[in-house]
Amino acid sequence: MVYSGRAFGVTTPHRTPHSALRTGGLLLLTLLFGVPAFAQTYDAPTFRSAFQEGQTALAAGDTSRYVTHMTEAHGLLEEGHLNTPFVQYHIARGYAMLGEDEQAIAWLRRMLDERIEGLMIVYTAFDPAFHTMRQTPAFQALLAEARETEVEATPLRGSLWLLEGAGSCIVASIGPDGVLLVDTGYSLTTTSIRRVLRANGSSDIRYIINTHFHEDHVGGNANLGYGAAIIAHPKTRAALQEDQIFIDGVVIPVRQEPALPDLLAAEPIQLHFNGETISVIPLPGHTTGDVVVYFAESRVLHMGDRFFPTTSEFIYPSRAVDRYLSTMDSLMASMPDDVLVVTGHAPVVPIEELRRAHKATAALIEFIRTGREAGKAAGQLEREAEDRGYPVRWVEVIYEALDD
Repeated sequence: MVYSGRAFGVTTPHRTPHSALRTGGLLLLTLLFGVPAFAQTYDAPTFRSAFQEGQTALAAGDTSRYVTHMTEAHGLLEEGHLNTPFVQYHIARGYAMLGEDEQAIAWLRRMLDERIEGLMIVYTAFDPAFHTMRQTPAFQALLAEARETEVEATPLRGSLWLLEGAGSCIVASIGPDGVLLVDTGYSLTTTSIRRVLRANGSSDIRYIINTHFHEDHVGGNANLGYGAAIIAHPKTRAALQEDQIFIDGVVIPVRQEPALPDLLAAEPIQLHFNGETISVIPLPGHTTGDVVVYFAESRVLHMGDRFFPTTSEFIYPSRAVDRYLSTMDSLMASMPDDVLVVTGHAPVVPIEELRRAHKATAALIEFIRTGREAGKAAGQLEREAEDRGYPVRWVEVIYEALDD
């Protein structure tokens, strides 16, 4: 099966990239799949416990307990938490498995109404749990409502606009050269994105930069990328050519060529567009294929899902610890003090918040490195990390990565 987006009434036209960006002999590296944002930001132990109990119940075939524990986990999340729609999806899925369609649709509607990432409803197209209810009038009505989700545009600086409501925060450069997008959101919002671009000057999309390969950042590639060139890390292209697992039992199939990146940035590259010097900088960690994007003249940095200022004071460094440090040290040193930081799922924040998180992350890495060189085991460092307020769940990964 090839993913086309047709389950949600969108098309995947053949895309003709700009000839200047056609490349041959693309290097496709082995995919090491990264965990989605909503599964990486668990920061309340009571929530984690209830969520894990729900997963255990589902694995044991006890769907009723699955729903019970996921509902408990939902109640333990703070209002507006980024994991909220993920848990709501699990609850809806459980009710769908139990044949309780009204309850399932009620939880999916709640996802839409709370507008954190309600367009996660797109995953029902690939989820066997919803197979029998997808054609019901109630489900189709909900889907039609999802397609009407409005994307809102807010001026950032210069030619840059922040587009919100597509499932992730998109930055659009709109000017005499046309449009450049950083990420494309879910496929459901293609029409709304084009409408917003036209209303603000142009819908002639020339370039798309994908910060990584998760659906909420690349779902609109095939539709919005017609006539454009898509830029991403080589491992993002590789990932999109493989089945991706959203959650156990829900597989997003491989993408057709129109959705795939044309120009691959394994190392930093620059573009000049709409009067901006735009740097695309590889910084794996959230997935193996992350890049961040800096607009020099407007002083705007898009970090994708490499930074969650509302849920964590740290930045997961990836297994390439030393590369993370050198890249971030250089990036932070080059940033003016008035830079605005856009992240995938959070408000725009000043560069100082990113610097503070990076400093805390560097201190965590140094703590683990020093302890490891002193002969301390990972378990001992986990206990010490907890006392210091460090994210314990990262200690063993960083400990082992220091060997790489």
